[in-house]
Amino acid sequence: MTNSKVNVELNKYLLGLGFSAKHLGFAFLRDCIKTITKDSAAAFFLTKNVYPHIAKKYDTTIPCIERNIRNAIERAWVSGELKTIFKSCKKRPTNREAIAILSDRAILLTHESIGLTKEVLDENRVEENNNKELVS
Repeated sequence: MTNSKVNVELNKYLLGLGFSAKHLGFAFLRDCIKTITKDSAAAFFLTKNVYPHIAKKYDTTIPCIERNIRNAIERAWVSGELKTIFKSCKKRPTNREAIAILSDRAILLTHESIGLTKEVLDENRVEENNNKELVS
């Protein structure tokens, strides 16, 4: 998928969850999700790797990135759409929780849009595990 197509798909996804593109946190959140969908390990290093990269891209500070993402999540939470994903949560998810869940769902949606169903993904994992066992 091209970068612009990824942006369009992520925009649709986030707008459908009640996020508003008029908030700066929307773009920051989209970039976080794009980064994590490319490298899932990045989710463990938001404040050390992901936020600084985004801050540099937008010529702003890390606290500004965190605050704007938190504000975007709060607005989507209040609108009620985001609550459909976080059914078990009584309060608004943290930035880390929201980014992790949204990234996971974005990865699944991407796989579905290119024809990779859960069954195909599971088959690939089984095949990878079998190959690892043969090598060992």
